[in-house]
Amino acid sequence: MAAIAATWLAAAFAVEKQQEYNGFFDKALYEYGVLINYIYTSKFDRHDDRASEFRVSIDDAVPAAVARHIRAAYTFLARVSGRSVIFDVGTKNVFDQSDRYVYVGRQAAGANPHAQQNPFVQKLSLSLERIFPNKTHDLFWRYQSASLTQFFGTPLFFNSEFASIDYKSVINERKTYALKNTNIEKTAIYVNVPDIQGLEESELNEFIRYITIQEIFQEYNLAADVLSDGFKVKTILYDHDNILGQLDGSERIREQRRNVALGYCPYDVILTDQLYESGNEISPVPLGTLKFLYLYTKAYWYYFTSASELFDNRCWWRLS
Repeated sequence: MAAIAATWLAAAFAVEKQQEYNGFFDKALYEYGVLINYIYTSKFDRHDDRASEFRVSIDDAVPAAVARHIRAAYTFLARVSGRSVIFDVGTKNVFDQSDRYVYVGRQAAGANPHAQQNPFVQKLSLSLERIFPNKTHDLFWRYQSASLTQFFGTPLFFNSEFASIDYKSVINERKTYALKNTNIEKTAIYVNVPDIQGLEESELNEFIRYITIQEIFQEYNLAADVLSDGFKVKTILYDHDNILGQLDGSERIREQRRNVALGYCPYDVILTDQLYESGNEISPVPLGTLKFLYLYTKAYWYYFTSASELFDNRCWWRLS
């Protein structure tokens, strides 16, 4: 009887976790679209070249410790998806050899973000304009500089249609624009965390690492923030920011830390594995129980054989 009861409990646990994962899967991939060339679209193609190797350009001003986290995160995601990654140093033309560019800064916001020189925007605009020249690009980049002050981090997606969009019409006249090309060709990750009053340097560095590997995960898998409270400390994608209310400064960051996963969790690893295991399938489907159990077990193998800095131990079951 004990064996039967244990088997029943294990099966019930598996089904419960599978259903929870499929709910996460749906929210991460299908609840929201993305911005391509800063135009919203719910229809987009994932990185479908499925090349065995890809390249990432890391800004040359990124501190060595942060660059190591960037390399570790991309190396891990490449490993899970059966690929390899090469890293370049982004100096002037960040897209010279790479299709991905990562910037991590500590720049404080100025009084007038429209006039402020954003080093990320400067480098990204020069690089992108060489590939997709646009006559209204100055307006776009001024708007971008102001918009980025709202975020600690965000991925940006671009393609060749950037060259033909009339941003004067889109931004100043607020005319709707429907993308004709929804292939993502170039991506950039922006992370900027200035000093936060009352926050220890170690806490700030931890927060920068969290934001960096979160944005890398979103860029790599084209996955959105997950806002449901049911996923607290269950995925790097969980976003607690809209619940923090009037909290500010170090108090806000510490409260967020208690509720979010600061590293990758089992569902994150499963999602990456599932997306790339599906080959050229553009719209992957929810997992059945047996496939979920296989990928869930595999996720733990990655957890035990990869750099510990990438994971939040609170979301992994471990023997004491």
